[in-house]
Amino acid sequence: MTSKAAVSPACDHTSPDGLSGEADINPHGPIVNIIEGKGEFLGGGATGLVERLDSGDVVKSPWTGRPTASDCRQEMAIEAQIYERLGVHPRLVQFKHWDPVGHALTLEYMPNGNLKEYVQKHGQEISPFQRQQWVREVTEGVELLHSHNVIQGDVGPHNFLLDIDLSLKICDFGGSSLDGSQATVAPGVRYRLPSLGRTTVKEDLFALGSTIYFIATGHEPYEELTDDQVEKLYKDGVFPELSEVPFAEIIALCWRQEAESAKIIKLVMRSLV
Repeated sequence: MTSKAAVSPACDHTSPDGLSGEADINPHGPIVNIIEGKGEFLGGGATGLVERLDSGDVVKSPWTGRPTASDCRQEMAIEAQIYERLGVHPRLVQFKHWDPVGHALTLEYMPNGNLKEYVQKHGQEISPFQRQQWVREVTEGVELLHSHNVIQGDVGPHNFLLDIDLSLKICDFGGSSLDGSQATVAPGVRYRLPSLGRTTVKEDLFALGSTIYFIATGHEPYEELTDDQVEKLYKDGVFPELSEVPFAEIIALCWRQEAESAKIIKLVMRSLV
């Protein structure tokens, strides 16, 4: 299947496969990107589009017909470096191939989509055991990145994908920090430290806390409030009530910035189970 044009509608940076991140808004309306399609279109974001190949794998290609096309290519190159550095790991979407000419990444296809959409669709069917497994797996995913000097920059349920066995794998490093570089993405308000500045490990860990809260409750922190209201509460150090929430101790460690690493969070979780 080949298509010659794809439209990026204000580049919402959200795609059905879970490879998503911070929005890149174009004030002048949709940008038309002329790209030789490689397979079945799955979605598009700020960096590029995602397609499923006849082989069953997924290919992520950068946008070409836009002012920031060179930035898209650079972010794809950094993402490839990150995948190559991380290697093969059960908590990582498998990296298959990097095309340095077309700046395209080939990755394994994850049949159950991203964690956010899966929980929203199947929330009532998810067992406590499954949620506990996911909390361990998201923590292991973040630990993997930090142990290789990578800061994801946009940790959240949209950036964890589910394989056929419903095991989680972290993905999407376009815009992530590598070896201390500044990330070009940021988490949503409910996953973001109030004093957002240069990308740090603690910012990823704060977002991990909100991700665990989402797994435990099936909804995001302060889901009923506006972004401005949430931002103000976070700045005042006021977070959602956790007394009846599973994994409360772990979530609180992340939100209060009392954990130095994902490894410590994993050890705390083991002591509580």
